[in-house]
Amino acid sequence: MKRMAAVPSAGPSPMRGSARLPSAAADAAVWRDRLTTRKYSEAAAGLVEPGFSVRLEHGNHGAYFPLGTRNENAAAALAAALAAELEQTGWVGFCAKHPREFAAAVFWLDRPVACTYATFFTGVTTETAPPKRTEARRVYLVEPDDGIRRSLARWVGRQPGNVLGGCAPHASGACADPRLAAADVVLFNRFLPDAASEEFLRRIRHIAPQAHAFSLGVFAESDDIFKSVGGVNEGYYLRRRPPESLLDPMDGAWGAKSPTAGALDKHLRGYFLKLLSGETRDASADGIRFTGREQQILHCLSRGMPDKEIAQQLGMSPLTVHTHLKHIFEKLGAHTRTEAVMKYLQK
Repeated sequence: MKRMAAVPSAGPSPMRGSARLPSAAADAAVWRDRLTTRKYSEAAAGLVEPGFSVRLEHGNHGAYFPLGTRNENAAAALAAALAAELEQTGWVGFCAKHPREFAAAVFWLDRPVACTYATFFTGVTTETAPPKRTEARRVYLVEPDDGIRRSLARWVGRQPGNVLGGCAPHASGACADPRLAAADVVLFNRFLPDAASEEFLRRIRHIAPQAHAFSLGVFAESDDIFKSVGGVNEGYYLRRRPPESLLDPMDGAWGAKSPTAGALDKHLRGYFLKLLSGETRDASADGIRFTGREQQILHCLSRGMPDKEIAQQLGMSPLTVHTHLKHIFEKLGAHTRTEAVMKYLQK
């Protein structure tokens, strides 16, 4: 994937070094070097034609916007026009009109941190709604951003064994919605504007004591997920999934009735333990082959373990760990531990 420098946010006198950047409406050639081809775009089907994307920023907001063309000149011209429109309309109005990419992660476990994530796109499609399923888990969604909420609501209905049981933009709206009491699962943005996560969890337990609640992280791109959990003491495991499989860690946990909190926690830990042990993973995927030791070290890295701890865990010297890391970096084309783990987990 071609990477690029961030597009300057709208505002007075954006600078690069000592040279002032051209206006957003200037010659489209300025934007040609900022075009990128995104790797995970399957969720954009039906929203926009495949092609280039560009990252646009405004204030504290930023996202990748698909341009719907593989023609470089046309894409650069469109990027310039969109940037000019963004300057005029502002972030909220602009995003209401144009599909944008985002990554959503469901945080299933806290210690260690374990999540599944996928790349989605905002926008409304004209596709036929999926058929209603019987005996499915009712998922209630709480997400402040209108475009993201509509997109995730659409994809919840496409998750095998799940149906959308309702949605709301904030905690107070959810608590006032009678559908929340019937939910089996609640997914809520962990940064709700009107309630802290712990406070909202207490409300959920009071209104829907049978429901299982999980926090949802929404990011401009998947790399931001990794950055948000780096350095945790208990380790972490992030697993990319196709958009229609974001909720698959719950598969098999529901029987004739909803599982207890302890039973579901055990099921989720078993799901990620199998991944860490390599039982469900093909280490030679994408033509990259790792030795047994390299796979062990990669598993340790994904759990956030430092080199000395890896050495103790695997019974080798720190120098030997460094040697294996060098080979891993070369195979993955990575330059840092963070980049190596991210590329490995995305294979």
